[in-house]
Amino acid sequence: MITTIRLFFGYFLTAPWFKAATA
Repeated sequence: MITTIRLFFGYFLTAPWFKAATA
């Protein structure tokens, strides 16, 4: 369960970075 939350948090934190890099 903790791993899932960590992955979700990481994705949410890295999502904007990836979007900004591609934009």
